[in-house]
Amino acid sequence: MVRGEMPGSRRRRQAIVRAASGGPDGGGSIFTAPSAWSEWMKRLKILLVQTALSDSGPSGPSGLSAPVEAGRLAWLCEPVALTSLAAVASDHDVRILDLRIDGTSALGPALRTFRPDLVAIAPASDELHDARTALRVARSLLGSACLTALALPEADLAAAADQSIDLHLLGDPEPIFHDVLAHLAGGGHPDQLGTLAGVHATALGGSPLDTQIRKATSLDRALPPARHLLAAYRPHYFFAVAQPAAAMRASRAAPDGRSVQRMSADTICDRLEIIPESFVLFLDDDFFADPLRLARLAEAMLRRDVRKYWAVQASPERVAENPHLVLSLRDAGLAAVILTFDLGESDGLEMLLDPAIAARNRRAAGILRALGVAAMGLFTVRRDLTDDERTRLSEHIRELGIAWSVTRAAPRRPAVPSPAPLPTALVIDAPGTSGALGAAWEHAAWELLRRRPRLLMKTLPGVARALGRSFRGRAGISSAAWAPS
Repeated sequence: MVRGEMPGSRRRRQAIVRAASGGPDGGGSIFTAPSAWSEWMKRLKILLVQTALSDSGPSGPSGLSAPVEAGRLAWLCEPVALTSLAAVASDHDVRILDLRIDGTSALGPALRTFRPDLVAIAPASDELHDARTALRVARSLLGSACLTALALPEADLAAAADQSIDLHLLGDPEPIFHDVLAHLAGGGHPDQLGTLAGVHATALGGSPLDTQIRKATSLDRALPPARHLLAAYRPHYFFAVAQPAAAMRASRAAPDGRSVQRMSADTICDRLEIIPESFVLFLDDDFFADPLRLARLAEAMLRRDVRKYWAVQASPERVAENPHLVLSLRDAGLAAVILTFDLGESDGLEMLLDPAIAARNRRAAGILRALGVAAMGLFTVRRDLTDDERTRLSEHIRELGIAWSVTRAAPRRPAVPSPAPLPTALVIDAPGTSGALGAAWEHAAWELLRRRPRLLMKTLPGVARALGRSFRGRAGISSAAWAPS
């Protein structure tokens, strides 16, 4: 018996973990907890933290970075990683703290008031510094009574070497988090958490390389994110300045780092149908990577009459190669494509301006424009661009004719190797860009209105009314176009 465990709790804990793992051998995974558990399991208090935005180093005595002012945001998305973790903790008291909105000063009072048993963060790679700092703050305020956990979906073993954090979840975070909660709720001792697959526990010592990586599980089996926990924050999440938006992720890298897990078309439709917002931003890396899957998605959305508008990330190469697929997706609600250009390397600009690549990019933007899909651009550039290089880049962006573009500097801290999922928040680093975003989004929505006015009036009435004020009197708009369907 582990010191500190109650008699019989070890057998109960083992039964829970076996059930949570899908069978007596611990193989497989589930994401739901039998309701009978609640009769005797311990109810934990869990705080999930989204760190503040920052493109600079730490500032202030706490070491946490100050939030970026809202005027420099192109979009701010809900923390999908945290709501996905919260979904497997429905039997516990879970709260989400979004420091991008509340500010870093909210962390201390939240910890002192709520006094959680567990604080967890699921950071992107450029958020690791602030995530570690926030967990250290939790430990300093609450001591050993509070466990700290860092979820690293891509099994980043180097990041798991931090000895100041109790738990590192390596691999698919939801089933691992589920097993951790089952262990603790069943009376298991925290020191034994390192015996669970996918958990590196600092208390057990050893190297993260010794951690048994949990087998990847299908995204189709995951529970929908617990978005109800974001009720207080929901008005703050937006896309392209003005449009209220939900966010979801339908694919992610597998724990082995060599493959990608993708949600099926029908499951994507199931998730879209329960989202109240009319606009959804998919955070996936290069949504067009699997054309056959997207053809099935377009068919499923049309068959099930899923009435959503949505935006995705894609490389210009994928769009240029699949114009017929873009047409099918447009009919299924595709409203905008964010074309991503990574120019962070020393020769990135020269590669972009290569005649063959430039022609391909023009073709991609032209396809989207011709089909009435808003073509947007996200250019990540070196911080040391010369004035001449900036001028050449600006001329090329204008030549592409995209609805709006955001030029941001490559992060100072190491980032996830490209390609990578879209950030849950985009901070504009180029001066003068933010002031143009409002008018640019109107241009993108105008394309939608021109092609599909009645559906736009049904699903985006706020944007349609704004466009009516902005574009009333322009040639080509009749009074009938603004009448409700």
